[in-house]
Amino acid sequence: SGEELIVTYSAEDDAVRATSATSAARTAYAVASAPVTAMAAVGDGTLLTLGTAEGGVEVFDAATGDHIHSLQGHAAGVVGAAIESDTEATVATFSRDQTIRVWDAAAGDILQDIDGLVDYMNDMSASADGRVVATCCGDDTVQVWDGK
Repeated sequence: SGEELIVTYSAEDDAVRATSATSAARTAYAVASAPVTAMAAVGDGTLLTLGTAEGGVEVFDAATGDHIHSLQGHAAGVVGAAIESDTEATVATFSRDQTIRVWDAAAGDILQDIDGLVDYMNDMSASADGRVVATCCGDDTVQVWDGK
């Protein structure tokens, strides 16, 4: 949509809201029963992904709040999400199940499974071209993964 949005989550009422950075317009997102534990705007900002405590990843139209996809692939709660590419609708999520999933958020498909992480992940980042995903783990290591 091209409009800059400020996205917030409130654990108090389990509500995700997007407010226009230039006007008072606000969009609310209907989230599944599980609390939201991660968020990332995808690609050009037209999609919003929300990871849940139960392992789901919900994809919404950022401007309208319309639900687009429910992505399934994690066996435990999603801990974080990172934009996998600034030009494509891809996002990487990491979970308490010690996996990373790379998603095509627009199509609703898993593009890549990264398994075998050795410890709990604290954070994750992806390069702008999506070729590299780095995680920092509870065992004080940083792991670098092929993001494609």
